[in-house]
Amino acid sequence: MQRQLLALAIGTLMTMPAHTDEQADQAAQALLRVAAEQAKSAIDSGEAGWLSRTDINVDIQQEHKPSWSIETIQPIYQSEGLTHTWFFQGRIAHSDDDQTVNLGTGYRHLLDDHSWLLGANAWYDTTIDESHYRYGLGVEAIGRYIDVRANWYDAQSGVKTVRVNGNISDTEAALDGWDFGLEAPVPYLPWARVSWKTYEWDRSTGENIQGNTVGVRASLTDNLDVTVGATDDNTDSAQAFLTLSWAFDKPQGREWTATGTGSTRDAFAARDLTKHTLDKVRRHHDVVIEKKRTGGSGITVGRRN
Repeated sequence: MQRQLLALAIGTLMTMPAHTDEQADQAAQALLRVAAEQAKSAIDSGEAGWLSRTDINVDIQQEHKPSWSIETIQPIYQSEGLTHTWFFQGRIAHSDDDQTVNLGTGYRHLLDDHSWLLGANAWYDTTIDESHYRYGLGVEAIGRYIDVRANWYDAQSGVKTVRVNGNISDTEAALDGWDFGLEAPVPYLPWARVSWKTYEWDRSTGENIQGNTVGVRASLTDNLDVTVGATDDNTDSAQAFLTLSWAFDKPQGREWTATGTGSTRDAFAARDLTKHTLDKVRRHHDVVIEKKRTGGSGITVGRRN
């Protein structure tokens, strides 16, 4: 039954051009049913592993108010030897602008020599207040040392009028986009990884948003990850950010920590990829919104994400 629900969700998400709001809701409900069944099964069997795959995040970015989220990734099916993994990933986030819900499902294949995990994933992202929504697709290659990821985002909700005051009207629209990123370990510090990502968002007015993000993510303890970095694009000044991530239990993929490992003799330590089949998909979860004000003295264009 779980595989049938998964097939329904993926099939609905993959046929993006023919989607209606009702079909999108069906896909989201199917994914939620899979997650609920898996959570109930884990609790009934006394398995506490699902806690290690659930965390709370606090994001602090320059010129933005702090936001928080709770995120989980849970297995739907894993074969003997972990060659095949189907999973569900969900996230709920709250910021000053809006609340966001992300529902995703994916597949990962572990090569016979355990040198790479190759995967693909599909997503439904929506905001609560204005009901902007989009679909997403991602591919990833997780290696013993480096990770490679690419994501595509397809906005579906169109232009929404959010406020009218006399002859002045405010509209919002979710944006299409893509990103591509690399991640690698810091020499002699296997618990720290440096990342780079380039991205583009398609605006209806003016030039597209193009930029880059760099960061360093460090596993300080069994439960705490800290990420520091900066993002910069052609429409705004560079902004620094800090993300704190607290896992309810030690994640299986946390092989090294700053407090437990320190530095190593060798520059690079190979990861055991059997412990990373349920690492969270890394992507831009927030729906990027183009804001436009017309009337009065002219047209004003802005953005939030």
